[in-house]
Amino acid sequence: MKGKIVLVTNKLLQIIFDRRGYDDNFLSKMNDSIHGKPLYIDEMADTLHEVKSERITILTDFDTDGIMAGIIAFAGLSELGFTVSLYTPDVKDGYIWDSKVIDKIMLQFPDTKVILTCDTGISCHDGIKYAKDKGLCVLVTDHHKQTGSKPLADVIVNPWQKNDPYDFEICGSYVMYTVLEAYAEKYCSLFLQFQIQRLCVFAGIATVTDLMPVLYENRQPVSDAVTICNMSKLGLTDNWVGSKPYTNAFAGLLTMMNCLEAKKKLYNIDESLFGWQLGPLLNSPKRMGNDVSAAFLLFLSDNDDVRRAAFEELYNLNEQRKELIGNVMEDLETSYQPYAPFIYFTNAEAGLLGLVASKFSNETGYPCIVVNRLAGNVCKGSGRSPAWFPFLQFTAGLNLSEFSASGHEAAFGISFLGTDTPIIYDALLKYIAEFLEENADIISDDDVLLVGNNSDMDAKLDYFELKDFYHACKAFKPFGIGFPEPKAMLMLDTKKDALKWERLGSEKQHWKGRSNGGFDILLWNQGNIELDKIEKPVIEGTFGESVYNGFWSLNFVGELKHKEKQLS
Repeated sequence: MKGKIVLVTNKLLQIIFDRRGYDDNFLSKMNDSIHGKPLYIDEMADTLHEVKSERITILTDFDTDGIMAGIIAFAGLSELGFTVSLYTPDVKDGYIWDSKVIDKIMLQFPDTKVILTCDTGISCHDGIKYAKDKGLCVLVTDHHKQTGSKPLADVIVNPWQKNDPYDFEICGSYVMYTVLEAYAEKYCSLFLQFQIQRLCVFAGIATVTDLMPVLYENRQPVSDAVTICNMSKLGLTDNWVGSKPYTNAFAGLLTMMNCLEAKKKLYNIDESLFGWQLGPLLNSPKRMGNDVSAAFLLFLSDNDDVRRAAFEELYNLNEQRKELIGNVMEDLETSYQPYAPFIYFTNAEAGLLGLVASKFSNETGYPCIVVNRLAGNVCKGSGRSPAWFPFLQFTAGLNLSEFSASGHEAAFGISFLGTDTPIIYDALLKYIAEFLEENADIISDDDVLLVGNNSDMDAKLDYFELKDFYHACKAFKPFGIGFPEPKAMLMLDTKKDALKWERLGSEKQHWKGRSNGGFDILLWNQGNIELDKIEKPVIEGTFGESVYNGFWSLNFVGELKHKEKQLS
């Protein structure tokens, strides 16, 4: 399905798009799949067909992308008539699995003849060689960059392997999905092709959670995922037929949404659901160093009670993760960090470092690294980087002897010697300062719509004008990396705008305000701020909607702007 081009007819949205530099050419082409497909997809489909009578065991990564890719592979291959098993990865084995993992697989599934990897494998040279020496066929689907020689797998589909001209970021789940789509188109009936196409919901979820750009070929799976999730919540998928693994996968998706709704945590069923709720839930075992079996069980079991129990395990683990992140952030913000805002040192668990880096990067607009100090003066951790700064490309030019960074430009793992910290910091400071001098608008708030009752605002606090703006924005969904959701900044005056604030929540942890603009202003988890005592609050966020007792209303979800972006 191709996305429809929607002309910008709203003057407020046009202001934002003009400030971002979005021209008609960009807006008309951003829904098109222009990069083709990664190499060797046809070879992978043919090889799968040759081994269809053999047992295939799926080996995945243990983050949300790996889990979703595993569900696509397990449900899809089962639906296509393959004999397939799913190995539950152990976080302690790490991303680069070896012979020990192959031995575990063979102990659990002794008749395995084929190993099919999802979101992993391109760096697992020793593990693949060991599997090949044991007479196994190894098929690799991955999307991480190949940094060394090509692994000795039978077939590799990875857009970032060195000889592949494909030059766009797609997640591991989408790679797996394209493989099954190619197989179904070549060897299956139209009915089975359609069955496989429905599995794009899991590729769409992973596209958002793995921080892929929501542009070009990535837009359709995200859009389709939102559609299928809404259909599922309305009961329109209840009569879908298929193999047990296939129908269980969709039942797990519905269970997750129903459980969130029961906890009053299901807000909008759109791409934000994937990034802010489903992704963190499924990632929580990895973050906390726990067994990931609950994440798979949620989509594999045909028992609703078992699925709900799996959800509860993930939910409780994610709540623990949130509390720990809050503690780590407080510690780092109050401790001496000489290399802030780019590099932070902490003793926190390794699985939390990427999330902490993400929070700092979102606050400052700059790349951020958060690391542990290990033995031998080695610093190891995770980093996050905004879309305008290609971190991996930049650091590849530093030529440090024991430096490594791998993953994606927006989210990556990193390791370096502590003695090189000043070199990395100075290089980042110099490059970013010079870059921003020439591109001052890159991390400015110039593309934020200024809303208030002063004469120099882009828009007034007018319910109907802002409602039209919100609906105009919806026409351009989905939003995400590379195409962020339009934001607004409310410039308020408590007295003039007749602001009335009240705290919400069992612990009074939220704020709700209502102005004479006629819409609710919501600040989640900011109850510690004495907002009702601030005369002229400035709140940045996005417009949304709510339906209560059949009545539709506009709202604004944001946060108080109390930290300035500084580069010293």
